[in-house]
Amino acid sequence: MATKPSTLLHGTNSYIFTVEALNLDVSEEIKVDVEDDKELEITYLTRYGRSLSKRLKLPQDANTDAAISAVYLNNELVISVKRLNRSNALKRIEIKII
Repeated sequence: MATKPSTLLHGTNSYIFTVEALNLDVSEEIKVDVEDDKELEITYLTRYGRSLSKRLKLPQDANTDAAISAVYLNNELVISVKRLNRSNALKRIEIKII
């Protein structure tokens, strides 16, 4: 599939992925699945009946338990994934100095 690479934008509370999805059959469903809390798998049908899929690696602090939203606009799929709260993402340990 000759497409431009996906783009990852780092927002304050979420990550925004943009993926080019040319010739999408808008009467068909776009599927976005989370695999092992580490990847997004995007699958859709083209208007020519061909099934295409793409995998995107998620950042470590992506919150896959929260709702993931997506919108298709101007041949691009825009997916938003919430980030973990900083208190959840950062774990501090106490170091004893002897």
